[in-house]
Amino acid sequence: MLADDFVTLLEKKAKQNSLTLFQIALSDENNFEIQLQDQCVLKNNMENSSYLEFSVIQNGKRAVVSTDNFEPEMVDLLIFEALENLKTQEIDEEFFLFGGNANYHDVQPFVSDMQRFNRLNLADYLKKAESLAYEKYPQIEKVMSAFAYQIQRKSLLKNSLGLNLSSQKNIAAAGLSLRVKDGDLFKIAGDMVFFDKTEDFSPETLVDKAAKRVLAKIGGLPAPHGKTNVVFENRVFADFLLLIAPIFGAYEAEKKYCKFTDCLGQKVAADCVTLTDNPWLDYGMSTAAYDAEGVPTNPKNLIENGILTNMLYNLSMAHQYQRQSTGNAAGGLKTKVFNLTLQAGQSSLDDLYQKAGEGVFVTSLQGTHVGLSLASGDFSFAAEGNLIENGKLSHPLNPFTLSGNIYDLLFAISDIANDSLFCYKNAISPSVLVENVCAIG
Repeated sequence: MLADDFVTLLEKKAKQNSLTLFQIALSDENNFEIQLQDQCVLKNNMENSSYLEFSVIQNGKRAVVSTDNFEPEMVDLLIFEALENLKTQEIDEEFFLFGGNANYHDVQPFVSDMQRFNRLNLADYLKKAESLAYEKYPQIEKVMSAFAYQIQRKSLLKNSLGLNLSSQKNIAAAGLSLRVKDGDLFKIAGDMVFFDKTEDFSPETLVDKAAKRVLAKIGGLPAPHGKTNVVFENRVFADFLLLIAPIFGAYEAEKKYCKFTDCLGQKVAADCVTLTDNPWLDYGMSTAAYDAEGVPTNPKNLIENGILTNMLYNLSMAHQYQRQSTGNAAGGLKTKVFNLTLQAGQSSLDDLYQKAGEGVFVTSLQGTHVGLSLASGDFSFAAEGNLIENGKLSHPLNPFTLSGNIYDLLFAISDIANDSLFCYKNAISPSVLVENVCAIG
């Protein structure tokens, strides 16, 4: 049975079973991936998949069941499982559905140039990129991986209160990972293109971007040891913002999974920090008109001039705190950011080096998902970058460790550059100067 027909049958049967509050979320994906090494194609896969999530609410309790099997007999089984699961729900929070009457902003999410991409021979493109990396940059010791992928996703969200929404996503990308030898150390870096610009269709563009990242690591010396000033590269601080984004969730604050419990209206960062979540950002990677509950999205400041001005609420948490949903539901009790944006400052990147005086410029962080506790704020990340000497960028550094506390770090931001970079993630950030971060070389 086709997925759309399955949805229609599920709606019909749910109503026949006197279910008055239910929601259906359907995702239909066509994904392609190709990976190449040493001129040989290692992977060349096309995957088509559909996934349905069926939610039922009774007396404020919510049960969620899912399936990727769209045979007609699964409809009755889904309804039965949902009703059985409702009997065991013991959480305190109350759940709700969003009605279908709302005005949605006309958004323009990011999309690759699929017309040109579909004419591209990806195997030839990647083979050319791999051979060109060796030809143009003799320092490249090994092309670790050359890959490309395409994601086509159609989503449907319906509920028993008349909600009926649909959206689609179409993204293509290619990437190159390169290795160089630096003394006794091997160093790896890479980059990607997303086929939204004409130059992305030239393999040389991908090679030049990846080579620039890895060659910048050659000549590394030991990093300083102790408290130092740190300039985070724009793309690195964008990653950092995404790591800490859950601290803005009302559920996380209620459960004390972060330190922002009862902090609305209080100072949580330096005066220069204004952080916005903008679901309406033109060509943003996570631009959307509605959230996982069908609530319309809207731009909002999370931090304004250092003051915590908004937390993120879904329908359940908004009801609990007698607020409006912010349109950031991610499913269940969790929320999400769409396009997290740190407001740029007036300084140039060179100005930040000058103000740092002595310190490090961080161009890469690793171990971020295991080296961070949002509850305590403590972090310890492996890092790479360059030394800052006498207010100027100096030689590369061998890998070192950065440690500290994210809540202290937000206060320690002393300047923000004017070099905001859209790096094909759902966060946009300029480079940032942070004082007195612990570095261990």
